[in-house]
Amino acid sequence: MNTMFNGPVLREAAANLEQVMADMSVFTELRSTSAGLGNFDAARQLEGAVNQRRDGVAGNADQLKTSLTTMGQTLAKIVDGFENLDDSNAAKVRSAGTRTWQV
Repeated sequence: MNTMFNGPVLREAAANLEQVMADMSVFTELRSTSAGLGNFDAARQLEGAVNQRRDGVAGNADQLKTSLTTMGQTLAKIVDGFENLDDSNAAKVRSAGTRTWQV
């Protein structure tokens, strides 16, 4: 089995992962909105539910941005590691690929 390594393509993928959620302005705007349904009991209850959903969506967007950014940074570090292998380490990596790992 041969594994091909294309550093520039992987670096581009890493950068793209970090940029997927770069523009968070829609979520900033979402956080600043309020349903404003009225000042009676049912309206306040419904507004509370809407606000919880709004905050949940914005929170999930924050978590997605953090995850994608971390994935991009990690992929870039992996590319760095492969590009910085010297000949003796390359031989160790090749030999490690033939081992069977048991969990």
